[in-house]
Amino acid sequence: MSVTKVSSAMQDLTDDYAFTGTVTGTNGKVLQVVSSTKTSAFTSSSSSYVDITGATASITPSSSSNHVLVLVQGGMSNDTDGSDSHVQLLRDSTVIGSGDSGGSSQQSFMSCQTSPSSAGNRKVYAVVGTWKDSPSSSSSVTYKLQIKSGGGTATWNRSGVQGAAYGNTASSIVLIEIAA
Repeated sequence: MSVTKVSSAMQDLTDDYAFTGTVTGTNGKVLQVVSSTKTSAFTSSSSSYVDITGATASITPSSSSNHVLVLVQGGMSNDTDGSDSHVQLLRDSTVIGSGDSGGSSQQSFMSCQTSPSSAGNRKVYAVVGTWKDSPSSSSSVTYKLQIKSGGGTATWNRSGVQGAAYGNTASSIVLIEIAA
């Protein structure tokens, strides 16, 4: 392919320009983006992980060798000051993106602990998680979030208590297929 030096003269970018070369190598190219938004709150006092209703997104990779970049953002809290809430990420029924268990630490994708002060449960704690997954599939794959409480009631998309002065938030899951 020949290379032509462009002069420093102004170019009219409204004109059409023909490309005569060949593009090779698609590694890292974004192939598709899928997103899901949840605007309603979810609460659970379970000490085991339960599905957060509506916190799911599905994608069908175009090749089983491609990767999926998972971006999650949301707000979480707990209705009990000094208590913790944990969220895990799953691909279909497989837990992904969680840390190793160590001692009495919780395995989770995202966690928060309300301040032990008398107003910790009135806050919404912003959480963001990113995970590069290799689903090894060209069939539809569903990513979802689950939540559990370490005491009290875990909340997703809202503060630990309800009231006119306290916040509700929205959350999202964005899935980006990346060519391998």
